[in-house]
Amino acid sequence: MHTQFLKKSKYLLLQFLKEPGGFSFFPSSFFWDKNIKNEDAGRWLEKYFNSEYSNISDKNNKLNLYIHIPFCTRICSYCNCFKKLLSQKGEIDKYIEYVGKEARLAYETNNKKKIPINTIFIWWGTPNLLSKEQFKNLYTIIEEYFDISHLEQFLIDGHPNYYTIEKIDYLKTIWVNRLTFAVQTFDEAVLEMNNRDKYNRDILKKNLEYLKRKNIASNIDLLIWLKWQTFKSVKNDIDTLKRLQVDNVSVHYFMNSNNIDYDITNNYHELIEQAKQYLQETELPHRASNIQEDYFASKRNSTLSLGATAVTNIFWNTIFQKPENKGYYEMLDTWNFPVHSWLQITKKDEMIKYIYLNLLFWVNIAEFYNLYKTDIFESFPWEFRFLKENNIISIHSGNIVSNKSDYITLLYAGIFFIKNFAVFHLSDYNKDELKNFFSDSGELIDK
Repeated sequence: MHTQFLKKSKYLLLQFLKEPGGFSFFPSSFFWDKNIKNEDAGRWLEKYFNSEYSNISDKNNKLNLYIHIPFCTRICSYCNCFKKLLSQKGEIDKYIEYVGKEARLAYETNNKKKIPINTIFIWWGTPNLLSKEQFKNLYTIIEEYFDISHLEQFLIDGHPNYYTIEKIDYLKTIWVNRLTFAVQTFDEAVLEMNNRDKYNRDILKKNLEYLKRKNIASNIDLLIWLKWQTFKSVKNDIDTLKRLQVDNVSVHYFMNSNNIDYDITNNYHELIEQAKQYLQETELPHRASNIQEDYFASKRNSTLSLGATAVTNIFWNTIFQKPENKGYYEMLDTWNFPVHSWLQITKKDEMIKYIYLNLLFWVNIAEFYNLYKTDIFESFPWEFRFLKENNIISIHSGNIVSNKSDYITLLYAGIFFIKNFAVFHLSDYNKDELKNFFSDSGELIDK
């Protein structure tokens, strides 16, 4: 595919795939309006906590808890979340103290009743930089303000170098049942070019073996869009994983960097197709983690998030997002709750969200009508005509299904956003120009 097409497509993907705060919500805040009064949002939060939506027994409305840990010892050039270089003694302790303040405020909003949680995620920058004592302090907060008696999953993410046997032993005692090792790639040259710490392979292997003995599930993250990656490098990553005792591999195929100047290779499309084919041949237990939903963590599930910049999504069409560290501390010092910037999407954007989240699998036409009381093809006539004319979708048994690879499907699904995408001024384009934007030399690869 041509470089110009890739760059345009990347810009588009960046806007509606990137995940502020590190936990997936959709679409990005580019499409949300800051038009909700804080006092209204507070009443909505109280309504949520005191309604059937917060009932842990309701499988469709399980509440996730996400805690954002922003600290890192090195800043990777591709990173798309709020992160902070760890530079002062006591920074992490102060941050945990303020996470505790926020958790307490949520608890008080819930009439001083513990909030029932289904899944806990402690995620990026490098959460496992926390010492055993700091993990203990964080868990004390969780236990004090949240009901975790029905917890299904407790997941912690981190750099492979910062897990220790001592930490793992403690995490086992608090029922952590899944650890993610953010390997990204084993290619040391690629790591260096992307300003990421190299790994101690002996530590990684030792920890993976120890997790087996402790009956904690292991997950390794791979990225297939890093600068200077080649298929030889990716193939070596996959071969290395085959030799390790890992329960699951999450493969990130799409370009989540929020650095527009972060160039990708001209053969990017070819690279991900080669990687997918080789992964299938190796039969590794893996999933494509972008957009695809996890059994436990769904982008449709409600998520209460703690920490700087973390995004809470407890209603389908409403999110609230906190500021970075300084603003986060200042807002919590006022003891006001919520301490967030509230955002909302229109009903049409809500429908787009539903389509986009489901199109890689299938969009059920009847379910769409039941949700929105409107015919999907009447709501988006020219978008679906465009997708059908380009053989991106077909209709089978009442479902809209994709005929193309994940990557191509996501690029073409961007057609739903064109009318709102001000950065491109696409409303000034005619139909032929739109088609040229989304296609290049007919170079489409079937599933």
